[in-house]
Amino acid sequence: MLAAAASAYAERDADPDGRIRATLDIIWLSGWAPHENQQKPLKPGSATTRLGDVLKG
Repeated sequence: MLAAAASAYAERDADPDGRIRATLDIIWLSGWAPHENQQKPLKPGSATTRLGDVLKG
């Protein structure tokens, strides 16, 4: 089926030199909404481990 569609497209829309010029538009959407069970950020300064100690690892 795909080959038949490509053939029909080539017959109908090809340039005189046989090239098929086409453009493609891509639309991508993403959505997010917080949930009541989602983890909440900690208060600044509440860390129990220093970042420098972790990065030395």
